[in-house]
Amino acid sequence: MHVEYMLCNCIMTIRDQINALQSMRPCARCGLQFNANLTLCPVCQHWNSDGPNAVNPLESNPLVRLSDVKAQGHRRLLTGPWDCIFGDAKNPGIVDTGVTLLGGKPGSGKSTMSLQLADCMASSTQRDVIYIGAEESPEEIAERGRRLGLKSMHLICVYPMGSNVPIIPLIYASKPCGIVLDSLQGFTSDALAAEEICKSFKPISVDLKAPTIIISQVTKDDDFAGFMKMQHAVDTTVMFSVYEEEIRELEIVKNRYGPAGVKCTLLMGGEGLAWVSWTCGCKAVNDDSALECRGCKSQRLIGDSDDE
Repeated sequence: MHVEYMLCNCIMTIRDQINALQSMRPCARCGLQFNANLTLCPVCQHWNSDGPNAVNPLESNPLVRLSDVKAQGHRRLLTGPWDCIFGDAKNPGIVDTGVTLLGGKPGSGKSTMSLQLADCMASSTQRDVIYIGAEESPEEIAERGRRLGLKSMHLICVYPMGSNVPIIPLIYASKPCGIVLDSLQGFTSDALAAEEICKSFKPISVDLKAPTIIISQVTKDDDFAGFMKMQHAVDTTVMFSVYEEEIRELEIVKNRYGPAGVKCTLLMGGEGLAWVSWTCGCKAVNDDSALECRGCKSQRLIGDSDDE
């Protein structure tokens, strides 16, 4: 019941909260911010209808000719070892206005990766990251952060589960460099509501130039189908798969700002996720791990048995 209360106050009203913040204008006389739909300032009683902030709909034309739009590349935040997930060699890092949906089974490493990503974003910008913890307490998140050896824990601000303070004005006031929502299922089990949450964070990321990472649990076929349906609501979708106790495969299913269909292999250890370097050269080399890919290992074993 408390979770549903959080949902109503923090997520289902996200658009209303954004609209409320964006529909304010200053009084031409006293400077007070008030509802842009009104003309009478509630403090100094100045009529603003003919003031410098008034807009004449007959004179206002929002149409933009494409030929007048200047080409601007996407601004990206460096995320250390995770750069190749969101971009490529020429354009590394995560786009600062992008929303990423990170899916996978419980225990696959989604929260671990998100914390490591938050740490990288905070470290590269020296600005706060807001971590919305819908399933764990700040103490549990902090304990994981210490185990992972995060370098910028002082810049990761946790919005605790159970808080009834509206999150959207808090995000706008904090102006973070990134946002993490862990996870969708902590707020709602309804597929349509989850999709609305994903859509609602896009204007926030655009306004604040702060990428959003949204975690989604995938446990059954129906859940996976729901995850796939949410793809159009975000810019990037990433899926975690567990192959062995410590081996994870990360697939970039959709990427609006970089290559899609890319698969990466990660190793889950006591200090978090790390890239796997394959000695056989079949996979991308990212660190000094001395491991061999499963395909080549099986082929080598087959070859050995044939020799016998």
